[in-house]
Amino acid sequence: MKKILSIILIFLIYISILSQEDVADYEKFEALAKKVNDIQKTANGKRLKYEETDVILTIPENNFIFNYYNLSANDIIKTEDGLLAFENIDFADVKDIGILDDIFGVCRMIIITTNKPLKYTAVVEGKIETKEINNTAFYFSSVENHNGNEMFDALVDLIYLSKIKKGLLSTKQAELQKTKWKETASKNTAIDYYNYWKTEPENIFNALAYTRLEKLDKSFKLEKINTGDFHLGMTKSEFENLLAQKLNEVNSDNEVVKEALKSHKSRYYERKDQTVSTTVEFSKYNTSVSGRKLEKNKNEIDQLIKSVFKIEGKDIGNNLNGYYGFTLDNIEFDKSLKATSIGIMAYPLDNKLTKDLLLSILGNNFGNITYKNQDESYFRFSGYADKELFLYFSNSDEVWITLRNKRD
Repeated sequence: MKKILSIILIFLIYISILSQEDVADYEKFEALAKKVNDIQKTANGKRLKYEETDVILTIPENNFIFNYYNLSANDIIKTEDGLLAFENIDFADVKDIGILDDIFGVCRMIIITTNKPLKYTAVVEGKIETKEINNTAFYFSSVENHNGNEMFDALVDLIYLSKIKKGLLSTKQAELQKTKWKETASKNTAIDYYNYWKTEPENIFNALAYTRLEKLDKSFKLEKINTGDFHLGMTKSEFENLLAQKLNEVNSDNEVVKEALKSHKSRYYERKDQTVSTTVEFSKYNTSVSGRKLEKNKNEIDQLIKSVFKIEGKDIGNNLNGYYGFTLDNIEFDKSLKATSIGIMAYPLDNKLTKDLLLSILGNNFGNITYKNQDESYFRFSGYADKELFLYFSNSDEVWITLRNKRD
């Protein structure tokens, strides 16, 4: 009997200790959640303006409610004619957090992104919709930036405490991650953000490091350039299939032209450092049609070939759209048969731009000039990014643009 009583007594003591730890944890979570709730109230009555959104925020007294037992939160924001409620935000599932430097109206915001989609309910003019999204925002007055930093720290602690509680990270791992980020952010240099971005891909601050790196080193916009259908990373077979598809879509009543396009094949030449060659000189048709026939129909074929290899200059062209058209000039593949370099010819449409203006436009978008030759006809834009942009100004009106992966 005494033995049973001893076991029961030990068990009760153990439960008591656990309960005390649980209460301490609960109080810690509650204090952090209250801080987020109170700081978000500083955006009450403030104007939020972002793209087509232009509203006055109404922040409820209880806008951020944290559930300690399932480590999730509800976040509620109102506007003049609507309501937005995020339900059961799983803080252990957060993969990124960032505090935005931009001011939206008179508000700033902190964004968190989760791996799994978040459910939210939107009520606008009496209509209720339930949707899913992978990120949500927390707002604060742009006048009180110190509050934003405090909210950011509170959300970070909630995220890490949730991950620890669910066994996704140890306390030591969480502290090391937070310490490394604080050290990086305090230095606030491109090289430190770059090293962090490269070495901490699983850390919740990785996206924020990339964003700050972009601001300090414009060359990182090179990483996001979209060159349309022909793009870096595409395989040789994808290129060949796309090319065949585009050639088949061309219509012409001229039988010679149709035959030339139908039998057109990509021309490759080998480089010493690559097993697959560069596709080049698309204007010199690799076809079974005789040279005399090709020469006779050259103008029509030129125009059709240009349409086949047309690049929609959304990113490459950017502010050059309307001034220049873009066509693929060459594409390189590495040993794994993936495209590592895209060469594009830019040709003036109505009015060509001066070289200085072109350099200014491209420089503002893609980074600083890191090389130019003596006669200033050849320029390279690069930085810490893994990609580089080259411009070559010929004696004619065309400009050759090359986007490529950096080489060792």
